[in-house]
Amino acid sequence: MTNIMDNLPLLKGWEHSGSKQKNVKVTEKKKDLVDAQEKGYLAWSICSTNDADAELVFEADGKPLTEIILTARDLCALGLILPTPLGLFCPLFDVINENFIIAFMPSAPWPYAESLKITLRAAEKKAILTVHGFEHKSIKITNEALFKQGLKDLSK
Repeated sequence: MTNIMDNLPLLKGWEHSGSKQKNVKVTEKKKDLVDAQEKGYLAWSICSTNDADAELVFEADGKPLTEIILTARDLCALGLILPTPLGLFCPLFDVINENFIIAFMPSAPWPYAESLKITLRAAEKKAILTVHGFEHKSIKITNEALFKQGLKDLSK
């Protein structure tokens, strides 16, 4: 079974999109890492912080992805330390160096029709949250009519 990523080289009306941040000090209780007003598909996202209890919240079109709280501590407690079909996992839980990674790498890209928002919320006990690194990649639809026509052509 193919997903949208398999067909992208054959389609028009899209481009790669994404963002990258390093060594960001967050003093407020939440930080919007991505606030994109566009149509597309989230391919993957990864965030490294100094707080195992920081929450990474994904929203598409104003609706949260899941009711599961995405913290490094919770993902490790569930045993989600390697990639899963859900795409949620914690590849690094390093208490000594205060480096905790939350990854979202779904097996099929996650669609959004109007907006994509990724927010990092600090735990109550951390005064300053450090984002060691954050990166996300999306497929941005730049010409919806051309993109849809390409999909129709593929189904012939």
